[in-house]
Amino acid sequence: MIYAPPIPTTMSTPVFRMPLRGTDAAPKFDGTPACLILFFEDIEQLVDYAALDHEQCIKCAIQYAPIDEAEVWVLEPEEKGKDWDKFIAVIKAMYPGCEGDHCYTRADLENLCAEQACIPMRSEEELGQYYRKFNKISKHLINTRKLADLEQGRFFFEGIHSATSASIKRCLEIKLADHHPDDPYSMSEVYDAIIFLLPSIATTAVPTQPASTVAVKTQQPAIQQPGVGTVVKTEYSQMQFSGCYFCRGNHITRNCATHDEYARDGEG
Repeated sequence: MIYAPPIPTTMSTPVFRMPLRGTDAAPKFDGTPACLILFFEDIEQLVDYAALDHEQCIKCAIQYAPIDEAEVWVLEPEEKGKDWDKFIAVIKAMYPGCEGDHCYTRADLENLCAEQACIPMRSEEELGQYYRKFNKISKHLINTRKLADLEQGRFFFEGIHSATSASIKRCLEIKLADHHPDDPYSMSEVYDAIIFLLPSIATTAVPTQPASTVAVKTQQPAIQQPGVGTVVKTEYSQMQFSGCYFCRGNHITRNCATHDEYARDGEG
């Protein structure tokens, strides 16, 4: 009996398919310059996996882009071509600051601090959100030599709400007694002070809502009208009254028949 070695089977490589638009795996672009380069890089990576050419790569970029952005992109002649590099160069020109040293400016940092200064800080989560946004912009400005290291801490402190900034400054003055008043605190020093005081300042940072005044409608008791021939004793007020003070009729008291009747019976 002759032994025959098994014939190796060839495993077929699964074909990679581009993800559907709107799914979690699909490239996403929110229309801001900061996200454009990442959007194109994601498309290039997926296109390489799917072994697509440049013409199909351009179509994928149009397909994955938001509708408002794609409507503008398709108007460019490069959209109908096959040169991916020319296409992305034209699109990047529509989004100034999407790459290079001009992604962020000092005005972006100042606007962030001014906006954050109007929001009371109530939790570590809110502090972390502000810290990440601030750090992303300020680090870029420092790396491009548009912001000094000492300015970073000053700008970060300016983004703290006025209701808590005084407490944080007092904490820094006590903790760093040798710090010169004219020198700004570093960003890490300000951040550590906020973390230390946050449990106590979180309660004072919450704006108090004025107590709502509920109007209570008081129901007046119904006034029962006396029957015919019934005399009701009435408390007299200091207001002027031109009628009869005895029966409140529309005549003077000396002409009141009811008063005369009571007087005859000895009750007037």
